[in-house]
Amino acid sequence: MNCICCKQVCGTDTFACFAEYPVLTRAPRLMSHTVTTLTVQVDNFSYDGDGNPATYALQYAAAESANDPGSWTTVATYQYNVTSQNEIHGLISGSRYAVRAVLIDESGDSYNGTDVRKAVYTTACNHDFYSNTVQLFDIPKLSILNAFQEPADHCPLSSYSLAVQEVGSSLPVSGVPQLPFEQGGLKPYTVYTWNLVYNNEIVLTGTARTLEDAPEAPVNLTDLERTAHAINLTWQHPNITNGKLRKFGVHVRLISSHLRRPAQEVKMPERLLEVQQPSRNYSYVVEDLQPSTVYEVSVRGITVEPGAAAVQNFTTPLLAPDIGSQLNLGKGPTTTTTVNIIIPAADRFLTEESSYFIIVTSEEIEVDEPDFRLIVHLGVLKEAGVERDGRSWIAAKLQPEDEKQEFKVGDNSSIASGFWNRPLTPGRWYQVTLVAVNRQDDTYNNSIVKLQHPVQTSSEAAVGKGGGSGAVWAALLLLLLIPAVVYFIYRRKNIKNRGDTLELKTGDGLYGDQCDSTENVADLDAATNGTSVVEPKLSPSQRFSHRIAIGDLEKYVKEGLTSGELQRQHALFPRGQTRPWAYGCLPQNKAKNRYGNLVAYDETRVVLKKLPEDQFSDYINANYINGYNSPNFYIATQGPKRNTVVDFWRMIWQDHVQVIAILTNVMENGKLKCEQYWPEIGQDVTHGVISVLNVSTQIFADFTFRLLNVTCKGKTRKIRHLHFTSWPDHGVPLYPQSVAAYLKKLLATPPGPGPIVVHCSAGVGRTGTIILADACLRMAAAEGHVDVLGLLQQVREQRANMVDNLDQYKLVHLVLLECLVAEPSSITCDGNLEKRIDELRQSGALLRQFNCMHELRWQDQALRSASAQTSISPVQKSKSKNRSQGILPGKNGRVFLSRYPYEDENSEYINAVYVDGFRIKDQFVVTQFPLPSTVGDFWRLVAEKSISLIVVLNEVDEKIKNVCEFWPCEQQPQMNPVPYLTVTWKVEDKCLHWRTHTLHLAESNAPVKTQDKIIHILHLKGWKSNEMLPPSASVMLELWQETERLYSGKEPVIVTCL
Repeated sequence: MNCICCKQVCGTDTFACFAEYPVLTRAPRLMSHTVTTLTVQVDNFSYDGDGNPATYALQYAAAESANDPGSWTTVATYQYNVTSQNEIHGLISGSRYAVRAVLIDESGDSYNGTDVRKAVYTTACNHDFYSNTVQLFDIPKLSILNAFQEPADHCPLSSYSLAVQEVGSSLPVSGVPQLPFEQGGLKPYTVYTWNLVYNNEIVLTGTARTLEDAPEAPVNLTDLERTAHAINLTWQHPNITNGKLRKFGVHVRLISSHLRRPAQEVKMPERLLEVQQPSRNYSYVVEDLQPSTVYEVSVRGITVEPGAAAVQNFTTPLLAPDIGSQLNLGKGPTTTTTVNIIIPAADRFLTEESSYFIIVTSEEIEVDEPDFRLIVHLGVLKEAGVERDGRSWIAAKLQPEDEKQEFKVGDNSSIASGFWNRPLTPGRWYQVTLVAVNRQDDTYNNSIVKLQHPVQTSSEAAVGKGGGSGAVWAALLLLLLIPAVVYFIYRRKNIKNRGDTLELKTGDGLYGDQCDSTENVADLDAATNGTSVVEPKLSPSQRFSHRIAIGDLEKYVKEGLTSGELQRQHALFPRGQTRPWAYGCLPQNKAKNRYGNLVAYDETRVVLKKLPEDQFSDYINANYINGYNSPNFYIATQGPKRNTVVDFWRMIWQDHVQVIAILTNVMENGKLKCEQYWPEIGQDVTHGVISVLNVSTQIFADFTFRLLNVTCKGKTRKIRHLHFTSWPDHGVPLYPQSVAAYLKKLLATPPGPGPIVVHCSAGVGRTGTIILADACLRMAAAEGHVDVLGLLQQVREQRANMVDNLDQYKLVHLVLLECLVAEPSSITCDGNLEKRIDELRQSGALLRQFNCMHELRWQDQALRSASAQTSISPVQKSKSKNRSQGILPGKNGRVFLSRYPYEDENSEYINAVYVDGFRIKDQFVVTQFPLPSTVGDFWRLVAEKSISLIVVLNEVDEKIKNVCEFWPCEQQPQMNPVPYLTVTWKVEDKCLHWRTHTLHLAESNAPVKTQDKIIHILHLKGWKSNEMLPPSASVMLELWQETERLYSGKEPVIVTCL
């Protein structure tokens, strides 16, 4: 019974009681749901109220209209106490529905009031609509995750949100809570994970990559090397590429020119460079530039479109003026006070500031105070061989003209430049020197020519007496005839004493004059060491041989150097032409020879297949050279010229060459030695019908190894390009180790079916040296003996001047010692490294190697000229600048400073030398810890060599005499080591084993212009000056790693200690 208060009805507190209809105590349970169905179950039949239920009805209605009795729909009716499960169909996805069970009595009455217990359930959402409506990242350029179009049948989209996260990142992008679900600010070409969230539940997920965009600008655009006509650019990969980097675009634009006759600006197209494989560093050589010209170079990366450009301005350097090889006399007569000379025409690459200086040198002192203003500070007097001793003066300063002109020396005039062209003295001998100075701002380059022979002014007596000239000529003729007669008698005597041996002077040839050429003759790295040249002796039928067992080689070489035996052997073979070379001297072939006095012998020359349109296209300046028991094992050739590069590659293909040994750089001392006939890494070039691709490049301190793919008519061959890069322009490498390592690589490289091509610039000196050494090593491997003399004769018979000078012949012997006798010292860096080092220590091998270095010092001295070994006067004069008189820099490798002040010739001295790294030539400058008196020199070294990293290995103990910190600190943040340099302290970083000082170096009015820059000093802790070893090997390894991290890779690193 249910009793209720009836006060409102009765007006009094009375109670009325009515019968209560039965109501189930629990609503139907949800068993499952789909997008359009609800499955519910009635399984609880306890009820509240009165009556006897007979059946029940399962009903549902939309949740929002559940209070409306007419909104309910009956699904089914069941007997009371019978469990039922029903699937309600035809519902809307993501919608809320009320479900109830209504009890019915035996009379059929039911109660459906609001107090009937009901439950509200929601159908599932239709998330599948995304497949037709979500378009991920389909927006050009990036940044929009564009999503949903609202479907007709949907869950409420307000319950959805979108979350996006970059793959690999722990920071999610903030979600998008509502339509249209557009997510902005995404990175280009980046993979993202997206999640579709419904009521805090991830219902859909996926990954996608944004589209590509333009890359950022390349980093650190600079130049590795700059010549008058080319810039070797280098840059680093962009920090962010925004896609796959496909190309680099290099654009060059002429900004301005210092040339007096600048070439007309030609619009240069952008050069597109394919990126075969991403790399940290890239390089490209921009060619066909003008000297003394400012170019703007821009480099940009290209993905689907070009990106931002890195832009730098570069000024190509000056060229030395081209004024010929000697100064010529003019047509005008030589008088008692004047001499006429021909001033050469200005070459096309002179700048507006260029000028010619005419210097006159007398055999007697004629000037009290020679006027050398405007030229003294250029430092060219010494190079010109002019002393300030009163015998020389500047007669005139001239502006170069487009046409050659005649100039009268001694006409007593004063040129506009202010120099007095003083009259010459009658009857005296004079030398006239022309110094051509090409100037550009604070830099200059000069060329110097002189008269071939001094000229004598007419004497007053000779002018007054015409008959005297005959006596003078008679005397001169007698002077010339006397030594000729003496030599003829001496020569005949020696021929009789030595049978049929024919003596030749060094310059003699057996087959007439040299082939004419428009180019200079080769100097062939000539080096005589100041010693007398032994007269060569050669019998056409005589064969030379001197076989040496490997076990006797060291003694033989040592005695041969000291006794002069090697010099005697080398002098057996005449220098110059000894066999016919007529074909190479034909007018059609002369231009193919780099040097007029070096032509391919007819008998052994490489004969190319003739091209249909050119009957002389079979000539190339190259000869077959026999190897050890191998005919035509080598081809010795000159460095290709611009007009012979195609012929060179024709020869490579025709003879099936697979190995090229190159021994010269493209440019040496500002002179073109060889055309660059190979492309840079990752690039290809085409020469005629042959294309060349640079597949890989390995760079070391003394050599570079390249792998080239050479293709002709659809066929491709692999060629090994072994490039020795540290041979000095004149002379030979001072130490044989670098050449030995190069030869070992050459020996280990399979030659293939064709000859090994070896070339330098002329193709005789360095080329002959490497061929002779290689042939001797192959002989040693086969026989255990070497015959350097016999093989030298063999190569000399096949190409002129092979192993051109004595130093090269000595080098061959020292290289053979290094390869065949020296104890190997290299250690393989693998998992057994520590074990091998322990074995070396325990066996005494390390001590033997160290002692061996001392025992073999005689080899180090063998290739040094006599002048280099004795010329120590600059060091002797600078004793006060040396911390220890027992540690002095040698001439070779010594670092020179510019003079400051210029009058102080000792100011160019500093106790420092260059040292090679493993892969970089002159990577380090090793110097003593500066004395208080040399701190200025030290910072001039830093400025002039563009140093950015200094490694200090010792603790600074100021209790030691002449020891103090040479850099500013926080307490004294600025110093001026020389008047034009300012060093400023910036910051100090302290680590466990070292301190890093960061400084700023600025200059003003320096004799050699430098750029302001940041300097890092890496100062090791714990290694005291009186201790032999550092704190530990691991600390040194960590210091090395930090040095590598700070090293820029371009300028040297200074390493200093006490």
